[in-house]
Amino acid sequence: DTDLNIQKEEMIKKGGSRRDLVWGLVILFLALALRLFFQWEIKDHPLSRQLFLDPAFYDRWARAISAGDWLGEGVFYGSPLYPYFLALIYKLIGHTILGVKIIQSVLGASLCVMLALIGRRVFDRNTGILAGLMAAIYAPFIFYEGTITISTLGLFLCVLAVLLLISGHRPGPGRSLGAGVVWGLRALARVDATFFAALVWLLAYGRERSFRRRVLPALLFCLGTAVVILPVTVRNVVVGGKMVLITAHGGETFYAGNNPRASGTYAPAPGVRPGTEWEHEDFRRLASRRVGRQLSLAESSSFWFGQAVDFMREQPGQYLRLQLRKFLLFWGPREIPDNRNFHFFRRLSIVLRLALLDFTILCPIALMGLIIGLKTWRRSLLLYLQVFLSMISVLLFFVSARYRLPAVPFLILFAAYALRWSFARTGERRWGLLTVCWLPVLLLIIFFAVIQSRGMAEKGFVSRYETMGVALIREGCVDEGIAELGRVIQLDPGKVTAHFNLGVAYLEEKKAYYLAAEELKAVIRLHNGYPQVHYMLGRTYRELGWLEQAVGEFQQELGFFPNEVQVRLELGMVFVEMECWAEAEGQFRQVISQQDGDCLGHKLLGNVLYLQGKAEEAMASWERAMQLNPVDAELSKTMDSLRERLEKERSAAP
Repeated sequence: DTDLNIQKEEMIKKGGSRRDLVWGLVILFLALALRLFFQWEIKDHPLSRQLFLDPAFYDRWARAISAGDWLGEGVFYGSPLYPYFLALIYKLIGHTILGVKIIQSVLGASLCVMLALIGRRVFDRNTGILAGLMAAIYAPFIFYEGTITISTLGLFLCVLAVLLLISGHRPGPGRSLGAGVVWGLRALARVDATFFAALVWLLAYGRERSFRRRVLPALLFCLGTAVVILPVTVRNVVVGGKMVLITAHGGETFYAGNNPRASGTYAPAPGVRPGTEWEHEDFRRLASRRVGRQLSLAESSSFWFGQAVDFMREQPGQYLRLQLRKFLLFWGPREIPDNRNFHFFRRLSIVLRLALLDFTILCPIALMGLIIGLKTWRRSLLLYLQVFLSMISVLLFFVSARYRLPAVPFLILFAAYALRWSFARTGERRWGLLTVCWLPVLLLIIFFAVIQSRGMAEKGFVSRYETMGVALIREGCVDEGIAELGRVIQLDPGKVTAHFNLGVAYLEEKKAYYLAAEELKAVIRLHNGYPQVHYMLGRTYRELGWLEQAVGEFQQELGFFPNEVQVRLELGMVFVEMECWAEAEGQFRQVISQQDGDCLGHKLLGNVLYLQGKAEEAMASWERAMQLNPVDAELSKTMDSLRERLEKERSAAP
């Protein structure tokens, strides 16, 4: 009998293992099928082919790394893991955006299987299967895996760290150290407070009565994290000369979510342009202007952090109302966009338009799971901590769909638990209890659906239409791009960036200078200090031959942005056209004083000096230009002619 019982137990285990394997493969293939079909159907859309804002920033950084610039310059000013991840992909398979998205889809599908394993370990097998299936069809996961953003990699590492911690009967030394290493990598993708979730869980681990035995895994977890982060800190000290743990832009991000103009989403200081290529420099320029001296990027970050703290201290009532609004946005149905808009792409994609799971449905069911799971909170403590500290990390800054994403896998686990619990209560015919639990859930889903429908008006997508217009222009579809920008202005006549982009398109692509001038003057009426608008209007006037007006616009641009070398070069060239040699010389000398390595500045200064009869000084400027660009054959020929002339003059001199 004993042998029969043992054989029966072994058969049950084998049968369970086979079922787990089958369900794991079902989850994996379902997730992959949806993701790969989504990547295929959007691959030819302009917003998929063209990169803007953060995706463009990370792509440029990755290409520089793959070209050999592994250390870079200065302290890191963006999360470093993702560009190195992209650079590795570029090295292996070449510069292919679609290839990156396919790899991210594989990571996303693997995440679904990991959630199934976590659900089985923390709750039971059926909860795990439900969680894996829900993750496989969660539409925002599919969407963000098709973007060149850090979201998917960071999410994968976050779930992997949790899986390592909860695997086995207790968090042993190897798993604790490994989870720390994974979390350290995740910190290089995005730092948040979930580090403390793992730490608290390890210290409070209920199955280990000895506190001393709980401390060792916690210390090993911290050690694993430090081993990964410390080299980045050392690199910042050696290369950038600053003691910066990972990145130096935290103060600016903190201010963007906590200032008198903030509404819960991203709200930078006035005059800061969207896009990493301008954003940080604009923040530094504004901070330097307020302080009265040139600040470094790290000093600028500290300045804006101080500004946010001042706001919190001086206006506590407004700050508390702001936090309440962030809380409601975090738990609200809308996927708040930043670089990419989920709701906009849902209109373009068959996969995203399918009746897939989204936050509108997930959130109410997950809230139910969070409540009914409190009875056995100890076994799911790590999941509760992950949700809570992910939320705190978002509320400290500002709410966006990407920043909320780290809480979603664990909300899916609680939603799966709620469904599993409901199925069990159905079998027990406890209809009254089920009605009490599900009625508020269904009402909240309906309420969220109404909110969503009201936010889907055309005007809500003006930024996406504008981005699409710019993407079309980049691809050579200029007329279609201009039409798209015109549509944006019809929907929102006060959209400054749309007027600016349309003006630049008329100037550079269509050579329609009068139309360009009208759009750029509209920008000035709406926002006189908008970066580059006076510069672009000056270029337009120069093309029209209105040189005095061009000078005025360039000077206004320099009044706002005195360190813009390109504007000074343009102004100097206009002075040359006006034969104002001394004024042109002054501008070119300022260019060189700001940026001695500017080859064009030295060359143009030499030209102006030569036109004024200062041949020796012109030769010195041209020699410096040749040092910077030795292959300038035309300049070399000019210099040879001038040398011959100077030699003749010296020979003829008494």
